[in-house]
Amino acid sequence: MSQKDGFEAFLSLLASCDYPIITPKYNMYNAHNNKNNNLLLTRIPEAIRKKGLENPSWALQTVDWFDGAFNAYSYEAFFKNNLLPYTEKFDSQSWWASQFITILQANHYYRNRIVQCNKIVVDNLQHSQYSQGLDIFSEAYRLVLDELGVSAIEMSIGKEIKINVNLDIKINHMKRRWFYYNQTIGSMKDFLNKIKNRIKRVLRNGGLC
Repeated sequence: MSQKDGFEAFLSLLASCDYPIITPKYNMYNAHNNKNNNLLLTRIPEAIRKKGLENPSWALQTVDWFDGAFNAYSYEAFFKNNLLPYTEKFDSQSWWASQFITILQANHYYRNRIVQCNKIVVDNLQHSQYSQGLDIFSEAYRLVLDELGVSAIEMSIGKEIKINVNLDIKINHMKRRWFYYNQTIGSMKDFLNKIKNRIKRVLRNGGLC
C-alpha cells in the first residue's frame, strides 16, 4: 500500500462521513497494551484516563484520546471553539501538553464524535529530541477547566461507528503500515499540493465532512 493510496483512502473516508474530528489509527496509541497508558495513570485524574481504547474488529469507532501526528478537522472544529492553534504555554516543559489540551477541549465540545479509523494505520519511526514530560499534565488539566468554566470534562467512550458507505473497497486492503516521516522537504511540498488540490475537488463535488 503506497503512501498516496493511504491519503486517497483517508480522503474518501472524509467525504463519506459527518464527524468533526477523524483520525487514523496511530500505531499503539489507543491499544490496550500500550505501556504509556500506564504512565499516564499516575499523572492525570481518573475521569480523563483513556476510555476509548481500540477494538480491532471495528473499522470505525469513537475515541477520547488521539495523537496529534495526523488528524482531519471539520470546518467547524477547525475554526471554532479554540481547538487550534495549539497552546504554547507548556512547550518548554512538554510538547505533549499542547495535544493533551486539544484532546480535553475536543471531548468537551465533541464527546463521542471523535472517530478513529482502525483500517488506516499511521506510524512514526523517527522522533527528534524535544520535551516529553508528563508531570505538567495536571496543571494543563486545571488550565482547561478554568478556561472552559467547568469542574470536570466527560470523556468519550469507545463505540463502533457504522456509516452508509462501502469502506471495504477503500480501506480493508491496507494491510501494511503507512509511513510518512521520511519525505524530503521538496517532495513533501509537491505531495501536499496534490492533496490540497484533491481536497478542493472533494469540496466542489459535495463537501468535506
